[in-house]
Amino acid sequence: MKNVRLYWSNICILHKYEKNYLDNLIMSLKEKDINLEVTYFGIGYPYKLNEYLKKTDALIPDIIVSTDLEVYEDKNIYSRFSSNLYPLSNYFNIKSEIKSSSIYFDERLLPFLVIPLVFSYNQNYKGLIDSIKNVIDTDTKTVIGGINNSGAKSVVKAIWSRYGKEYVERFLSNSTILDMPIQSFNDVKNGSDRLAITPSIYAKRANNEDLFMSYPDDGAIALPSYITASKSLDEKTMLEVLKSLVSKEFCNSFVKSASLLSCIYDTIDDSLIKDNQYKFLYPSKKWLDTVTTEEFFEVYNMYI
Repeated sequence: MKNVRLYWSNICILHKYEKNYLDNLIMSLKEKDINLEVTYFGIGYPYKLNEYLKKTDALIPDIIVSTDLEVYEDKNIYSRFSSNLYPLSNYFNIKSEIKSSSIYFDERLLPFLVIPLVFSYNQNYKGLIDSIKNVIDTDTKTVIGGINNSGAKSVVKAIWSRYGKEYVERFLSNSTILDMPIQSFNDVKNGSDRLAITPSIYAKRANNEDLFMSYPDDGAIALPSYITASKSLDEKTMLEVLKSLVSKEFCNSFVKSASLLSCIYDTIDDSLIKDNQYKFLYPSKKWLDTVTTEEFFEVYNMYI
């Protein structure tokens, strides 16, 4: 029996569903003589994935599925395993809207899902907010969540990449960063704050009376989930595991239950994303190659 080690740090709000799916996958792969060993990271577990992979004695897995973006964006971490990865994007069909976007920047990283971060606001901002740039230009007070994970960091990186360092510092000086994304939504819902940038699954609770949502004209800030596979696996085993994992049913379930974007070709689309022409903000490859982790945190840590 072939052993396959999978590290999973994905969509925390759907973790129970994900775990049930993976438990069933483990059983089905045993029938194909594959022993899939899954280790979970993130909320409720001893380590965040990026923290674990920084450890000198960390075991590098065969497969990673993660929205912990520092795993890929921090060169100090990614360089530990990136040289031995399959170019997964050559093995799977990706939606053209994703392949032509900044979300697709490394053929070794297979875009799996995208969490769109959009506006949630109360009646004070109805009709007044149309873009991320407009929020910054007007020094509008904003609340975001995910201070210690990729949630808030993705907002900061996307703005910095698109509009520059001075813009992101201006944004941060007018922002409150909370622990979790749902807290930012709840702050707008209960009136503690007027405007938040939140995952669309929360924003869609808008009733258009005292709670509203809108898709930024310059794009929803993207929080992607990527998959990597190491050449420690033979190609046949790698494809057997990943094609079983990234099934059409599994991909579509994230769209239906959480309003995410599935990046895999021939899977369904969320109407909000489709109606807004799949417009996303995500750091450019040039930005990722230029701005160091140290420089990013020097700015980020000034405002948290």
